[in-house]
Amino acid sequence: MLRFVVEKHCFSLTNYSLLLLLLLVYLSFFVVFLFRCDYIVAIVLQNLIGLLTSRPAPRSDTPNLLAPPHSQQTSPSFLSSFLTARNKSDEFVTVPLCCELSPVTCSDQQRLQSCTCDELVIMDRIVAKGLSVTVSPVGVHYSVLLLVAFFTLVSGCRGDSIELVRRVITVAGKYGLTGHDDGPPGTSTLSAPHAICRGRSNEEILVGTVDRFRSFSRSTNKTSTVPNWGNIKNLNNSGLDVGVDKPRSCVRWMSGEATVIYFVEGLGDLKYFSGSSVSSLHVVNNGSLTAVALYENRLYLTEQNMNNLWVCKLSGNGVPEECNDKLISQDKCGGNIVGVTVTSQGIFTVGHTALDVGTICWFDMNGRKISESKDKYVDISSTDSGTLYAASKTELYHVTAGDASLTAESFAGGGTGLCLSDGEGDDINLCENSRLLVIAEYEMYVASVEKNTLRAIVLPPIHVRGVFPGRPLPVGYPEEYIMEWVAGNLTKDVNSALKTTDSLVNVTSVNVDQESWVSTFTVIVQQADFDSINTEQDLQKANYTHTTNVVDTYYNLTNELVYMDSTLVNYCNTTLLHALRRKVAQKVGETLNFDLIYADMPIRADINGTENITTMKLLMPASFNNNTTPELLSNASLTGYAHSVIRDLRHTDTRVNITFLEPPFLFSGLSPEKEQNVRWYIHEKVMSQLEMCKEMQRKNVVAPLTAAANDTKTYDNEANVSSSCQSTITNRTTTTLPRPPYNEKNEYEVFSPEEYDFNVSRCVDNIDWGELEDYLNGTQVTPAGKVSRCGQGCIIALAVVCAVIAAILIALLVVLTSKRRRLAAVVAPPRRKFMSTLDEEELEYAATYGGNGGGGTARRGV
Repeated sequence: MLRFVVEKHCFSLTNYSLLLLLLLVYLSFFVVFLFRCDYIVAIVLQNLIGLLTSRPAPRSDTPNLLAPPHSQQTSPSFLSSFLTARNKSDEFVTVPLCCELSPVTCSDQQRLQSCTCDELVIMDRIVAKGLSVTVSPVGVHYSVLLLVAFFTLVSGCRGDSIELVRRVITVAGKYGLTGHDDGPPGTSTLSAPHAICRGRSNEEILVGTVDRFRSFSRSTNKTSTVPNWGNIKNLNNSGLDVGVDKPRSCVRWMSGEATVIYFVEGLGDLKYFSGSSVSSLHVVNNGSLTAVALYENRLYLTEQNMNNLWVCKLSGNGVPEECNDKLISQDKCGGNIVGVTVTSQGIFTVGHTALDVGTICWFDMNGRKISESKDKYVDISSTDSGTLYAASKTELYHVTAGDASLTAESFAGGGTGLCLSDGEGDDINLCENSRLLVIAEYEMYVASVEKNTLRAIVLPPIHVRGVFPGRPLPVGYPEEYIMEWVAGNLTKDVNSALKTTDSLVNVTSVNVDQESWVSTFTVIVQQADFDSINTEQDLQKANYTHTTNVVDTYYNLTNELVYMDSTLVNYCNTTLLHALRRKVAQKVGETLNFDLIYADMPIRADINGTENITTMKLLMPASFNNNTTPELLSNASLTGYAHSVIRDLRHTDTRVNITFLEPPFLFSGLSPEKEQNVRWYIHEKVMSQLEMCKEMQRKNVVAPLTAAANDTKTYDNEANVSSSCQSTITNRTTTTLPRPPYNEKNEYEVFSPEEYDFNVSRCVDNIDWGELEDYLNGTQVTPAGKVSRCGQGCIIALAVVCAVIAAILIALLVVLTSKRRRLAAVVAPPRRKFMSTLDEEELEYAATYGGNGGGGTARRGV
């Protein structure tokens, strides 16, 4: 049985109902016109793949990734609530449909685009509208029939892109109720809100109500009341009081630290406030100013009685002056002018009639009409970049001005259902819109005078996980300012890497994993900027210059170091170094009673020319920069603790303990220089012995050296020793035996870079330390600082080899000598002049050795 469930209408297909199959094929044409064709194609192809691979489809009780969200969690921040804390299942994101068919492998369940699937990704972006599909596997013989249905669907499909579904939220006010209550959504109330504009900061939205301005915070998601502004004055009449009375439109001007808010109230005055005072400028007699816009340091004001446009220049501090009218009355724009915006393309106004007919008119900068577009528009707005948007009472539009014509395309609202008081979510009906404010494509607001609400229309963004590659971020530190500082610089680095301006890192998303010390965060990428292929790759390549500088500056406010012997630090093993950092940081955290302590990697330091010193910087809150912290850390003996950690991190069969009793080994009289010579002499003796045992074990010479049963390996944090590491030896430690005669016990520990398959302790027990004893007692010369790696066994072997070679050479010498004596009488020429002066022995010697007269080299016998 194959069954499609579309909007709860079921169509069944049995093995014997070919007629029903054909009916289903042709019914697909009907479905194309009822629903989004894109979804149906994806659904059919999804089921087709499931049948071709004989893979069972998801059960009906399995959550559908394509289903729209039904709820929304409340967040303390508006931007966080509607632009951050959303699951991928609640967003219009890259959802591989194959993840519905096969097991999904996701590193983070919040990131559906990271799924890896067995089948082909059918569709890159998809938004479901309540469609669900249940497929019972019936075998491959239905695949041909499904192909017919699929290609039938494709033949009738549109090729346009899928519209993104926007989310509508009431952020202030209660539907149909008036009031002046402050608070979050659901608590705050408004009274006939009409004017809306950007506020005194980028996170503030100002809302003009019947007798006051209200402030909505985009960061806290709360509405408050703007307090009365001090002395109120009228620039034209200093004796006339100025108040706030039903503002109809407002706009913000900013220059450096200065901010001015201008607003009109349907009369002939332009009002504005800066700092703590409200001022008023009379513009037109018997006029009714309905809207105000700002462009290139000029204010544009619409007046509905004469359908004129007034332009006011602004001084350097934002004070309006020199207001003049632009006569546009000869080209009336569809009724009374109620809205205006200005871009580089010209002046755009909205005229509205009592018959609910609204017209957008496009004028050049001299007031000449270029084009118009009629519908039911009530307002027009634009972004800083000049993108145009318009609003009717029930819809929002993209407006395009080009080729002397205006076009408008609806992108939100437009439903025919009732405007419910609790209506929020995807594609709900918009009702009684009065004003439109556009922050960006993904965030805009509409005010309703009749319904007493301020609503936000947003595009939920895509969340991308980021990893900061530097030091652990100071999350949870007592200085609250630092994380705001870090998040701001993360945002700066992310926008630089992604080449965006509106990507955001929410401070609450930053986290440090306490096991790995890896810092992660969530990047909020607007849908218009998101690329399913490149965004995550670009984020991984980010260099985080700004954030690194901030973090380094903060951690440099303290300078606590742990000192270690470089010869003991296993630099070749990164895993061991990380384990060392964590254990030392944990010890420091216990000492300072603060868990979030971190540490840098150990580094070799050159301190006053002293070699073999390693330091490890501790990372801690700036509040620990006091006189108490160094004292506490000094009492904790961190150097000794670090050395013991290093020892414990090594495997038991890679370290050897050597003990010398005093007497007979008199270490106490050694100078520091001789102490180091002895130390490395012991190291070389041990390593030579281990190499000899290793070689003998390889040749199966010494069976008793096999590892003892209780000589087990111990591991810590998987700190495996690398074969590239160097062997080393600790400095001498001295303890006094607790019983008479209270001798001194001198101990060294030698660390080998590799593991052995024999008992290393028994191997080292065979070393003869007689030479060291003689030296310590003053009867022999000083051992070399680092003597030859050749031990006693090696020396004996070399002596034997040398003796054999010497015997061979002597034998050859004797043979050659006897031969030359016999040959001399035959081949040696006579010495004419001196022959008679030599005796017989001298003559024979001269004949044999050529008459040079040289002597032999004296040798010391053995």
